[in-house]
Amino acid sequence: MGKTKQMEQLLNTSRYIIDFLPKQVPAKAKGSFSKVESYFLNGTESEQIAGKFTKIVLKLSCYYKIEICENERWFSFKSCHKLERRIRRVMRSGSGFLNILLESEQILLHISGGELCMIVYNPSESMQKLLAALAASEGLFWRS
Repeated sequence: MGKTKQMEQLLNTSRYIIDFLPKQVPAKAKGSFSKVESYFLNGTESEQIAGKFTKIVLKLSCYYKIEICENERWFSFKSCHKLERRIRRVMRSGSGFLNILLESEQILLHISGGELCMIVYNPSESMQKLLAALAASEGLFWRS
């Protein structure tokens, strides 16, 4: 099966989130989520979160081979700095996406421009524990 087909199938599996907030903000919450989100997206916090996502992916690459799909083009992982630039570029853009496939584990990591979370598709129980630990090590939260 090709990587694109595998990616499409994984997008329809269970998903978890690595986020800057410990739980989802309800639609009817009376707080200031939109102001806070805008502040984080348009300030240095977005760059910091991109750095945290980069560190999580780099740590995963120590254990698993990763393949990168940026806006429908596939790349093999060759350089830590190139991966960091790709993640930062997508997050700054406000659009586009970056998918990271761990083919041997049947897991997909998804980062969208203009978002402050990374979505993880199809993680096994052991991978959930690893990703929760990696998220916590970066001051982020793992949630379903």
